[in-house]
Amino acid sequence: YEAVKEIPELKKEVQNHTERLTNIEQENRERECNRLRDIILQNYRHYTNTDINPSQVWTSMEYDNFMALIKDYEALNGNGFVHRTVLPAMEKLRIIEIE
Repeated sequence: YEAVKEIPELKKEVQNHTERLTNIEQENRERECNRLRDIILQNYRHYTNTDINPSQVWTSMEYDNFMALIKDYEALNGNGFVHRTVLPAMEKLRIIEIE
């Protein structure tokens, strides 16, 4: 009989742990999204700066890496700022091949 009484308590404990894990996962996703946004913005500021990058070019490898960051950012439901401002500016850069 005692074991039967403990089942609802165990169920509640499991539910509490599940909610905590869900919250932790969401917080981690938000942190990762923020980290990716920061890296994306660093790239944006660097490559679109005419003092640093007067030719307004980047290599295909840099482009591929940047687009991988964007893909990961989108998978984490990143906001529209990157799509409205950053991507259009980055798409204007000329891609060059490394020889």
